Amino acid sequence: MQGYAQRLKITETAVDDREALHCAIGDGVKRLEANETNTVIVQRRAICAARALPRQHALAANDLVVLRPCPPGALPPYRWPELVGRRLRRDLAAGENVLPGDVEG
Repeated sequence: MQGYAQRLKITETAVDDREALHCAIGDGVKRLEANETNTVIVQRRAICAARALPRQHALAANDLVVLRPCPPGALPPYRWPELVGRRLRRDLAAGENVLPGDVEG
């Protein structure tokens, strides 16, 4: 598989204005741009309670679901394995975001 620099070099040979090409495609590094800060909340998903869960409940995989939106402080899907087996510090309503402080240890 070709890297970014290799693909760029191949593309440059087919383009008349290399400077315009560089401006259009960027530097190849994915980052959150200023105009995306609000939409990222709606676009991303967060870990939520699949149903109402009581305080001290030991979380199982089927207790959790991944839903939109992902407000600041909510746990992203890649944190799911960290939650299974841990106990809740508070009651969670169905669909409520699981926050880092909601689980023990």
